[in-house]
Amino acid sequence: MWHGVAPVTGDYDPILYESPEGSNALVLNAGAGSIVVRAWLTVQSYTKQPELAVELRPGDQRTIGGHLIRAHLMAGVFAAIAWRFLSVEVRQ
Repeated sequence: MWHGVAPVTGDYDPILYESPEGSNALVLNAGAGSIVVRAWLTVQSYTKQPELAVELRPGDQRTIGGHLIRAHLMAGVFAAIAWRFLSVEVRQ
């Protein structure tokens, strides 16, 4: 079961996760275009380049972790993505 499903277009880069607590997410690119999923290790570092990035072609699944996770269309007109959170880091 996926926690979220969204389109990715040239005008829309969905935020998959944003929180002071970090999380790991499994992301599926259902196609038709290629995407890059980017992650920042703090929400405040969003204005800088992402610390992590992973490319997903249609049909690929990858895990990525961070405090801010966002998808971006690399090639094609659109892509459909789904994601599932694997863990959330809880501060005590």
